[in-house]
Amino acid sequence: KPAVGPSCLQGRGAFASYLRECVWATRHLLVLLTVQVTVAAMAMPIVPGMSTNFYANLGNGTRIDCSDYGRAGEPPTPERCSAASGHAATMNALSGAIGSAIMFVTAPSVGALADTYGRRPFLIFAQLLQTPPSCM
Repeated sequence: KPAVGPSCLQGRGAFASYLRECVWATRHLLVLLTVQVTVAAMAMPIVPGMSTNFYANLGNGTRIDCSDYGRAGEPPTPERCSAASGHAATMNALSGAIGSAIMFVTAPSVGALADTYGRRPFLIFAQLLQTPPSCM
């Protein structure tokens, strides 16, 4: 019977063999993935407030910080902030939908290229593309 690859790719073998052959072989990718997930987890809580403030200040002469409104004992939320919150949610959803559509269209082509040229160059290229936004 021909060998297809490590036992983890064949769906057989003990758990220790799986750890040794598959997880340990990709340890450098696991470190990069951990860093990227940590950066994303730290950034995600502030994105809605930042995008709301961006849309509230877009095209207006005066700056406003929408996070100063709407808490107990503070002034009610201005109309600009309410409208900006809806606009920010719409744009964030649209951005996610466009990104998903692009992945849906390009994934088969990238998969075929990765099968032809190997997965390693594509993994390295993807990591290089994701690094600059993580550092900003």
